[in-house]
Amino acid sequence: MTMLAANTQHRVGFVERRYLHFLTRPLESSGWLSFTPPQRVEEATLTPRKETIIADGHTLLIYRAGRATRLDLRDRPEVHTLVEGIQGTLSGNLSMLQQDYSVSLRGDAQHWRLSLVPIQRDAARVVSEIRISGVEGDVSAIDFRFPNGDRSEMTITRMQNPQ
Repeated sequence: MTMLAANTQHRVGFVERRYLHFLTRPLESSGWLSFTPPQRVEEATLTPRKETIIADGHTLLIYRAGRATRLDLRDRPEVHTLVEGIQGTLSGNLSMLQQDYSVSLRGDAQHWRLSLVPIQRDAARVVSEIRISGVEGDVSAIDFRFPNGDRSEMTITRMQNPQ
């Protein structure tokens, strides 16, 4: 967790594959993610459709198809828990994670995997587990497992010129 907190690489590329039980093939999207300590996470999907999601503190902003939607995460505690799982991991804040998750860390500094299982029943109805893996202070994958068997697998890559 200390290596994550010290990481200076705050903008990375991603490819996400969503496996939904009612589809025969995964849905694929790609774009970039950025993290600005202590808690601003931005996901910009570039393909197949442009969409930007920004989580900062108690606010979630979604920009899609020329429209903006603003959510107060205090009104959606199950979503707030998911957002804090990512924020807590990227900031290396174990105590933040332990407030909402049963936390398990396996491996060593070279290859590690963090498992976050929601403690709160409302959050557990949304996601069964978040698996985050990496090498040293870099996150290489973020996987979400859902109660209905669906899953989302995001592969993270360093960008050549992160701005």
